[in-house]
Amino acid sequence: MGSEYARRGRACVSNHTTSTGGAATNPVLHSAVAEPDPIPRTIHFVSLGCAKNRVDTEVMLGVSGVEGFTHVEDPADAEVIVVNTCGFIGPAKEESVDTILEMAGHKEGRCQRLVVSGCLSQRYVDQLMVDLPCFDRFPRSSDIHHHRPLLHPHP
Repeated sequence: MGSEYARRGRACVSNHTTSTGGAATNPVLHSAVAEPDPIPRTIHFVSLGCAKNRVDTEVMLGVSGVEGFTHVEDPADAEVIVVNTCGFIGPAKEESVDTILEMAGHKEGRCQRLVVSGCLSQRYVDQLMVDLPCFDRFPRSSDIHHHRPLLHPHP
């Protein structure tokens, strides 16, 4: 991780969202005239690296499904994008950074939240926070089973 990432990351602008403080309305439990649910409901995953990352991504996919999210194949259709990174060898780091920057471009469209997880984000969290300010959350692998707060707007 070096100044090249910082230079490339300057194009990556943070777009944090805040919650209005109200509880989400579940349309299944309320009448047809209930207020629209302000929480994003579509999600896209990018899994990079080893088989462990694939398993972690599948767990996150399951957790997001329980939370009411629908997986979409096209990141342009996602309100939340999760990039599960790899950071053990140079080419994997490059691919991870390139993918983060590519997915960050969707924040100019429908994407409201960019979540970066995995090895790269764990090994270089401080540097990434400075060099690539486009993400909204940096969960650790141990946060996978507690994925809900990572998906929803800040309280």
